[in-house]
Amino acid sequence: MNPSSATLEQRLARHCRDAEQLLAVLHQEYQALLAGDAENLLRITTEKRALAQALESAGEALHTLDDNAPQLAAEHPLALQRATLQTLAEQLRRQNLRNAAALHERQSRLRWIASRADGGQHPLYARGGMDTLRFAPRSLARA
Repeated sequence: MNPSSATLEQRLARHCRDAEQLLAVLHQEYQALLAGDAENLLRITTEKRALAQALESAGEALHTLDDNAPQLAAEHPLALQRATLQTLAEQLRRQNLRNAAALHERQSRLRWIASRADGGQHPLYARGGMDTLRFAPRSLARA
């Protein structure tokens, strides 16, 4: 193994560790989203941002690897690390989508609660589409 591949192997190993840490942080973020723990979410966001910035160079490392050694044997350490990093990237993508869905659900729920708490600014509609705040429904016995 030449010195440049050793350096690349070290970089890929570091990126794999960073990706594993980011995945753990994303799992913590999901739990904090479900719990509505704003304080923990603030701490996690700072940690997540730092790890994500560190991982941006992982893409560069993969491009360097692809450019310099496109025909690596499957058992070569660099090929194994590249496959690990690609697997971690897919796991990160899926977990990030899961977190985004949980955040969207939480925001929707909070908007709904806020709309009900603001004094009826958003009217509710009866089955026939009439605004229940302006028209009192009539009983069938009085019709």
